Amino acid sequence: MKMTTIKCTTRSATFESAKDAYVRLVEWFCERDPDLMNRYTEERARRDIRAMPRYAKYPESLYRPNSPQRDDENTRQRMVNGWYALTLHSGKSQFDDLKYLASLADLVFERDWDFSMSDPTEELVEARTQARRERDGVTVTISLELAMLIDKHVSHDRHRMNSFVEDVAYNYFERNDLM
Repeated sequence: MKMTTIKCTTRSATFESAKDAYVRLVEWFCERDPDLMNRYTEERARRDIRAMPRYAKYPESLYRPNSPQRDDENTRQRMVNGWYALTLHSGKSQFDDLKYLASLADLVFERDWDFSMSDPTEELVEARTQARRERDGVTVTISLELAMLIDKHVSHDRHRMNSFVEDVAYNYFERNDLM
């Protein structure tokens, strides 16, 4: 099991399982915003999302009709608000779900909430980095002079050009403490 630490506004806790931490953080989001699950459902309907929901009022709504997991109570957990959370997915998927719910609840990553595992997968590390970039509105703009330099010195060699651009981006992120 991976120790997982969560935070929501002024509260924080550490759990021995990512699943328990994930569910608790969703519950904290819902305590802070009691209408969150209804907005989640409305948003899914508005966007015509056909994938099975991760949260539902009734456990059977989390699964396809003939799913063998439907009868397995270990694949879901009942939350304190009475809703059910599907708990089968990976840490990265859990993080993506939390990020989505947080956006519906107007919570900002690392300021208002966090979900971090000891020994996270590379996928989760990248998802957290991407969330920071989105939060900070980070975009790398290449100036006209830099574009001309790239064109003059490395555009003839695609590999060299990609390497050069990666180095520039890496230096930018490192200098601005965004890594």
